[in-house]
Amino acid sequence: EFSAVKPVDHSVVVHHENGLPVQLEERYVNPGLVPGYLDQDFAAITTFDYLQGATPLTEVEHLISAEPAGAARAALLGVEPSESCLVLNRKTWTGPVVATVNTFTYVGSRYALGSRYRPNGR
Repeated sequence: EFSAVKPVDHSVVVHHENGLPVQLEERYVNPGLVPGYLDQDFAAITTFDYLQGATPLTEVEHLISAEPAGAARAALLGVEPSESCLVLNRKTWTGPVVATVNTFTYVGSRYALGSRYRPNGR
């Protein structure tokens, strides 16, 4: 069973490092959970910081793939459309309700993804 279609808030932000665009952030935000999202000055506060304070996240899903930039993303990132990019698709929930659906595109030649952690119990 599907629920009624409802409008969502949408933002597109290009992040720079050392004068070069390194990440294209596209977010769809549930305004029922995050009222006033589009009224924020995201030059003064990051979307992440605002969302962290606006609604508690109880679940996060990540899917990572490699894709060519394509024409639209290449134009925003200042690369050729054939440039390899790392694409992270993230969905977040507050309880049983989807809070955000996001796509983060990273220029492959300008970004590396890694982590370091300690497994539980060690």
